[in-house]
Amino acid sequence: MAAPTLMVQEMRDPFGIPSASEHRVVVEVPGDHSLKADPAAVSSAVQSRLAEADQSGVLSPRTNL
Repeated sequence: MAAPTLMVQEMRDPFGIPSASEHRVVVEVPGDHSLKADPAAVSSAVQSRLAEADQSGVLSPRTNL
C-alpha cells in the first residue's frame, strides 16, 4: 500500500531533488538543503498541501510554489 507523501525540497539541494510520482508530491522552495533559507516558504508549502488534502483527501502532484 502506498501512502501519499509530501516532499518539501530546497531548489539547490546538493543531494538532488526527487521526482514527483503517483503518490509523491514534491514542492521546491528556495535554499540549499537545511530548510532554513525561507521558513515562510516551507510553512506555506506544508499548509497549502494539508489544506488541499483536507478538501480532497488526495494529494495531487505539483512541483513549484
